[in-house]
Amino acid sequence: MTTEPTGQEPTTPTAPAPAVAPWERDGTPFDPGRAWALIEGLRADLTKAKTPAPVTPVPPAAPAAPAAAPAVPAAATVEADLAALRAELARERLARKHGLDDDLVSLLGTGTEAEIAARAELLAARLGAAPATPAAPPVARRPVEVRAGSDPTGGPVEETDPAKLAAAVRARRPF
Repeated sequence: MTTEPTGQEPTTPTAPAPAVAPWERDGTPFDPGRAWALIEGLRADLTKAKTPAPVTPVPPAAPAAPAAAPAVPAAATVEADLAALRAELARERLARKHGLDDDLVSLLGTGTEAEIAARAELLAARLGAAPATPAAPPVARRPVEVRAGSDPTGGPVEETDPAKLAAAVRARRPF
């Protein structure tokens, strides 16, 4: 070991500072009345926070006044709905027939089926859309693989004896 000084002085443990009461840290003397008032205020705040806020009832809405316009008979609204649905169906059908996309259906407008058909033909001609022809789904034909032990030409085996069934399977195998 070397005896040369390292520049650090050994420190001696100092005695801890005497504990000071929390109410005397800021230099004001303890006042029991002030402390009790603070405790009571905190308790009041706590009970206030724990109690739910009173719910104020919402008054019911006043009934709506009857409309000044005469009431439409039910048959008239049904007829109007039916006419709107038929026009929509005609637009959709003619759009598919002329190969128009879904976003172009609204351009066909309203009117009779003949008017909508004329607009669909004109729109398809201007866009160069080909009439939609139903495409046949692709036919998926896979070769059927014959597994060992199955004979598509032979009929069902009537034998139930396991030894005879095993002999029949061995006789059918090519190897």
